[in-house]
Amino acid sequence: MKTNYKITNVASVLLLCSSLFMFAGCATTSIGKLETPSGRPEVTIPNTNIQTVMDRVAAWLGSEGKPITETGVYTISTSFVKREFWSGAIAYKTVYTIVQNGENVSLYGATFDQRNDNEMKEQSYYDAMQKQLAEIADFIKKSNPY
Repeated sequence: MKTNYKITNVASVLLLCSSLFMFAGCATTSIGKLETPSGRPEVTIPNTNIQTVMDRVAAWLGSEGKPITETGVYTISTSFVKREFWSGAIAYKTVYTIVQNGENVSLYGATFDQRNDNEMKEQSYYDAMQKQLAEIADFIKKSNPY
């Protein structure tokens, strides 16, 4: 029985190329970059201190219905579940880090996939976190008694 090697080879090459494109498309997510000093999600709140910002971040999270899952000396964490098209429901953790810089406080935010504790560094996550930090900063400025 004679096999048509030409058709078999073409089919193999097409299968290989489509597989490579599929995996390359999934694996080539670019790291986000913002116009902030660190290039990551952050805001600066002037003329305040860490404790005031910690209290106001906790109040903002409560007003948004976001439960606090962990607190540290300089951090507040919350968790949420997001439905992803391909992966189903995925649990994420958001960590807010508060750092005193002279008379100002810097507030940083990061989102982590709780399945593997990897930080979500894609531009869409950075943009969403930056927007959230700006909302928190506005909330702090409006509620700051000083």
